[in-house]
Amino acid sequence: MSNLNILIVEVAGIVTSGIVGPVFTTSSVRRAERLRLVSEEQERRRGALHDLIDEAATVLGEGSLNIHEAARAAEFGDPEPPELEQWANRVYVLEQRILLRLTSSDPIIKSLDNVIAVLNELGDSTERDHRYRELARRFDTAQRTFLDEARTALERRDFTPAI
Repeated sequence: MSNLNILIVEVAGIVTSGIVGPVFTTSSVRRAERLRLVSEEQERRRGALHDLIDEAATVLGEGSLNIHEAARAAEFGDPEPPELEQWANRVYVLEQRILLRLTSSDPIIKSLDNVIAVLNELGDSTERDHRYRELARRFDTAQRTFLDEARTALERRDFTPAI
C-alpha cells in the first residue's frame, strides 16, 4: 500500500472515530432522552386524568343520594340542604377541569354531559313523580357508561404531547 493510501485510511479512521462516532452517539442519546421524557409526560397526563376521573366517579356517585335528600326535604317543606349546592358546584368545577384536558367531542365528555343532564332531570322531579324511578335508573346507567368510557380511554389513549 502506498503512503497516500495509508494516510487516507488513517484520516478516515480518525474522522470516523473522532467526529462521526461521537455525533452518532450524541444523536442516539438525545433521541433516547427525548423518548424517555415523552413517555414520562404521557404517564403523568394519564395519571392526572385517572385521578380526575376517579374524583368524578366519587362526586357523581354522591349525586343520587344528594338529590334524594333534597327531594325528601322538599316533600316535608324543609329548605334544600346546603350540601346540595356545594355538591352541584363541585360537579360544575369538575366538568370544567376535565374539559381542560379533553375536547367537548371526546366520548368521556359526552358521557359526562349525559350524566349531568340526567342528574338535572332527576333534580327537577320528586320522589312522587312517576318519572323519578326511571330517571334514577337512567342516572345509574349514564354513570356506568361514563365510567366505562373513561376506563376504556385511559387504557388506549395516547397522551404523547405534540413536539
